[in-house]
Amino acid sequence: MTTIHAQAERKRQDRSVCRAEKRLCRARMLRVRGLIHPTSAVCATTDTARGEKRLPSEQNQAILKSSGRPLGECRVKCKMGRAITILIELHGGRVSHSCTQFYGIIQETIMKAAILNNLDGTFQIEEIEIDVPRGREVLVEVKASGLCHSDLHFAEQDFGVPLPAVLGHELAGVVLAVGPEVREFSVGDHVVGSLIQFCGHCRACIGGRTYQCTRPEETLRDDPNHMHRLTRDGEGVAQGFGTGAFAERALVHENQLALVPKELPFAQASLLGCGTITGAGAAINTASVRPGDTVAVIGIGGVGLNVISGAKLAGASRIIAIDMQPKKADLARKFGATDFIDASAGDTVNAVQALTDGGVDHAFEVVGIKATSQQAIQMVRKGGGAYLIGVHSPTSTIDVNVTIDLLTQQVDLRGVYMGSSNIKHDIPMYAHLYLQGKINLDDLISREINLSDINEAYKELKGGSIARSVITSF
Repeated sequence: MTTIHAQAERKRQDRSVCRAEKRLCRARMLRVRGLIHPTSAVCATTDTARGEKRLPSEQNQAILKSSGRPLGECRVKCKMGRAITILIELHGGRVSHSCTQFYGIIQETIMKAAILNNLDGTFQIEEIEIDVPRGREVLVEVKASGLCHSDLHFAEQDFGVPLPAVLGHELAGVVLAVGPEVREFSVGDHVVGSLIQFCGHCRACIGGRTYQCTRPEETLRDDPNHMHRLTRDGEGVAQGFGTGAFAERALVHENQLALVPKELPFAQASLLGCGTITGAGAAINTASVRPGDTVAVIGIGGVGLNVISGAKLAGASRIIAIDMQPKKADLARKFGATDFIDASAGDTVNAVQALTDGGVDHAFEVVGIKATSQQAIQMVRKGGGAYLIGVHSPTSTIDVNVTIDLLTQQVDLRGVYMGSSNIKHDIPMYAHLYLQGKINLDDLISREINLSDINEAYKELKGGSIARSVITSF
């Protein structure tokens, strides 16, 4: 090959390396004060075929070095098929799908989030910083975040969540980056998050009961040296439930994520992480509803509708929906309810017993108050099951007559946590059932909102006028 031809070939190869480099450096760059030409000068590349290394400009190197963070590393192949190593010194956006391993981002990302500063049930929209993914953390771009009533409970009552905090746990989004120890996920994957935190190796986890994990704290990532994953003006901000989904991005332990098909809409996907697995799971997993069983559901919100959906899927012959608002009757029937009882009109226990010749096989309480919990126990037949799903206040108690309710009537009284769900199995299962038209997620969504509308949307949810609002824009 002549010298001229060799030089031309080298230029062509350089262009290929440059294209691979730019694919990794494109998208949204971070706000780093003083950085020069961030789209073309933030990566150091090493061409392993030629043994050459190209660095960012000296000025950019000095700025990046002052951040005090180690380099990340990403091995890819350029279009020529030659292996190159790209050291990610600054990258706040998407990494191309050709990237097989991504080991971190050099600089915190500024993002918008809804912050709970006090237990007054209101959120403030602020800008905070989110750290780089470490260990088994996954950085997710939040595409949809459902407003669950549980978040409102935690925003108004002291359950021990440190403040300030970013709540939100019904999360669907796209993987932006992964920590060096992540095994399950890659950049570009579509994922759903859940508040179920599990270690993966305790007795319960090994037995498949990850929802009963005895060491969930192993997924927590704010270490004793105050290396917080979220910060505001240098001070730590807690990630509620390990997800912190009321924000543009979230750092989530890979155990709290499940892979879902890319054709699944994000708004519908977000509901799978809590409302669906809790409600449908209570009927299918916890109660083991069988074909021909009779079911009563007290409280027809998002979770209650999912209980109805799960009971229908399991083959229940009669599903009685109970709520204080008669206008919910039509919606309940859309999900599979055969009957509706207006709880404001009279004695619901007698009404249920009249419809079922003495009581239902399974009663699900999804409100979270003493009166309805006791009604659930009283409306089941002898040997039936009462299942408490609704979140009560931290000091709440109920009255149970042990001799009559438990011994004589042989009622199985159980608390339900997240529908006894294994998210790695159940979330993908429900995703496929939705895509097959076998479960209804569309009618769970009352409206899609902007993050700034969160307080107004929670007022509507608290009033019981809607099933679910989903944040889909920020």
